[in-house]
Formats: sequence, structure tokens, C-alpha cells
Amino acid sequence: MKENNIIAERGHALFLTDSHAHLHFPPLAEDIPAVLRRAAEKGVRRILNIGTGLDDSRKAAEAAERYDGVYAAIGVHPHDADNFSRRDISKFEELFKLPKVIAVGEVGLDFYRNLSPPKAQEWVFAVMLDIAFARKLPVIIHSRDAATDTAMILRQMDTDNSVPIILHCFNGSDELLDFGINRGNVFFSFAGNLTYKKAEKITASLSQLSVDRILIETDAPYLAPHPLRGKDNEPSFIVHTAEFLAKNKNITHDELALNLEKNFSGIFGSLDITCC
Repeated sequence: MKENNIIAERGHALFLTDSHAHLHFPPLAEDIPAVLRRAAEKGVRRILNIGTGLDDSRKAAEAAERYDGVYAAIGVHPHDADNFSRRDISKFEELFKLPKVIAVGEVGLDFYRNLSPPKAQEWVFAVMLDIAFARKLPVIIHSRDAATDTAMILRQMDTDNSVPIILHCFNGSDELLDFGINRGNVFFSFAGNLTYKKAEKITASLSQLSVDRILIETDAPYLAPHPLRGKDNEPSFIVHTAEFLAKNKNITHDELALNLEKNFSGIFGSLDITCC
């Protein structure tokens, strides 16, 4: 597979990237070095650590600055939208100056829990997208029971398809699947719930996607994959999701790892991994 052998060209063994985790959340935050060691032992050597609000984004960025192979995305989760004010924009702008902050996220809409009013969610989502487009940064989208509105806002604001969009923990939404497939520069990130017995809709959506549009994630400490469902999730567990995905696509683990790295590097550029 010489044409896709990005990893070999860099002189590294095959590895995986966890494209969405919360290392600074308990219980992972209690011993992040141990979490990273267990990940490296399973071949997971890069992690994108995700912020969900201003203070939380600071913690996500701090963890990225402290540990090799860890990078950060910062933003305002829809649950936290009601706590956001215009004064926070300049504070986020300062965080975006940090070299290992590489994306906006997770941001979006959640009309399932409605922990913030829908109008507040929509306004904050638009603000976060403005930042992403202005800075030409990839944006990581949370959407739950809000597919129509999420797709509409993305279409309205990203008129020139200018930044990569990652649909985090993709749930098989027909509307977002149609949006992403037909738009280009949209990637579908699958988490541990892909491996669950009742995940037929998610699995069906995966079958419609080529491997060049896919990422994998843990969303740790949530959504541990089968056979570890119910445990606190962590990046090392992503190998179970990778195994499921490779079988679904009828490709080898090595082929999957190479394609996932090509996708991730295409979005974020060449980023360092852990040393061991």
C-alpha cells in the first residue's frame, strides 16, 4: 500500500488516533500519564482532547500542552451555551494562540436534553462557527435530536465549504449523512456505540461511507465499546471500535489504520505522536 503508507514514510509503526476524548474529565484526569501509557501499549499514539466551555477548554488546552501526542479542540458545548457571553470571545481568542489548539469544538446543538435554551444554543453555535471560519480551523460538531437545524446552520454559514467539518459520535442521522456525503470536506467520526447490538442505524450509515470520510474516537470517558460497555472509557479501548469498523469495511486493521491516518492528517496536517 505504498500510495497510502503515510505512517511508514514517517518511520513509525502503525498507530491509531483517538479523534475525540476528554482526558481532563474524571476519572481519566486522576492519572493521565497512566491513561496515555495504556493507550500507547494498544497502538493509540495521538489524542485530540476536547473542551466543552471556556474553563473546560482551558483544561483541555493545558493537558495538550503538558503531554506529547495530545492536542486540543476548544469551544462551547450546547449544554453550556447559556453560560456563554460575548466577553468570552476574546478569552477564547487567547486560547487559540496556543500551538497545540488545532480545532474548534465541540460545538453544535442538543435538543434532546435542552440544558440550554435552543435560541442560546443556535447563537453560540453561530459564534463558534464564525471563529472556525475566520481562523480556517476544523470544526467538531455535536448534534443530538437537532439534525435539521444543524445542517441548515452549517449550510448557511459555510457557504464556500472552507473548513473541514467533523460530525462527532455520528449517530446515523439521515439528514446529516446526506449533508456530509453531498458536501465534501465533511468527516464522520464513529465512537464505541458503533459496536452496540442496537446500533443498526449507525452501522447502516457506515456502510454508505468510504473509508476516506471516516475517523474514530472514544468520547472517553463515555461510550465504552463492546465488550467493555459500562466501564469508564479511555483511549486504549478504541481498538475494539477499530476492529468492528475494519470488519464492517472488509479491510485489514493495517489498511484501516493507514486510511484513518491519511484522513486525520488531511484535516489537521502532520502532527507529532507520542514517543513510545
